[in-house]
Amino acid sequence: MIQMSVAKAARIKITHQLNCPWQAADQPEQRVAEGGGDASPEEKLRYYRLLHNLSQEELGKMEGCTLWGIVNFEKGGSDIYYEHALKLGEIFEVVPETFLDEYTCFCLPGNGKRIRKIRNTTK
Repeated sequence: MIQMSVAKAARIKITHQLNCPWQAADQPEQRVAEGGGDASPEEKLRYYRLLHNLSQEELGKMEGCTLWGIVNFEKGGSDIYYEHALKLGEIFEVVPETFLDEYTCFCLPGNGKRIRKIRNTTK
């Protein structure tokens, strides 16, 4: 019988759940595990949810939204804004920015004042 490390077994389980071809099995997980790289917020959310063995419904209850809210986040139908990223960061014990992309970082609280200030100085 072949013994497999727990980490490798978890990687295979996550890869299978992400429906990745076997040849590229490590790529989505590696992109997220190695700091995100080019992984989207949606991929990161799904990765952390599967890593913590949570269903979309369970995560929705923990996060304070519905099952369909999590489905929309994971499918890219809804952007993950800062208030949701804060809750997700607490749940998964990562920094909230993990779940933000360039656009949602731009929408962070306080950036409106900074943009107004920049616009006023360029007039």
